[in-house]
Amino acid sequence: MSIDRQLLRPLGILSIFVSLPILEASSMAAFAFLKEGDTLRSVLSSLGCAGALCILVAGVALLMRRRVGRDLALWGSAASIGAHTMGAFIGLVGGHGVLYGIGFPLAIVLLLRATPSSGQPVDVPNADTHPTTSRNREMLRAAMV
Repeated sequence: MSIDRQLLRPLGILSIFVSLPILEASSMAAFAFLKEGDTLRSVLSSLGCAGALCILVAGVALLMRRRVGRDLALWGSAASIGAHTMGAFIGLVGGHGVLYGIGFPLAIVLLLRATPSSGQPVDVPNADTHPTTSRNREMLRAAMV
């Protein structure tokens, strides 16, 4: 599905603003748990950090109107949602973490999946005719010759 080109920049800005708090909190948590020696929590925090970094790069790509930004945002959101959901189940993530790590990436995914294309048909001059009408005319012309 193609994204409406007018929505690329607002989605890019949203992705950047969402990713920065996630990136800061998850990187600080990953370093703290790594020093402590807790591997599960450090891996979950690192996964949240990687998801946030992917969302940040996707936001920049969407601002530059690159189509690869959509795929990066979907992958980063999936990583962030997975890590923060698991972190919420074990008590690692609080309310703000759930909002930033699950809610906002889920909103990005929903906006990316729900944005319609530009809405213009492929063949603008013949938009009023039924697609098979022109084919039927061509077949009639070929039969007459």
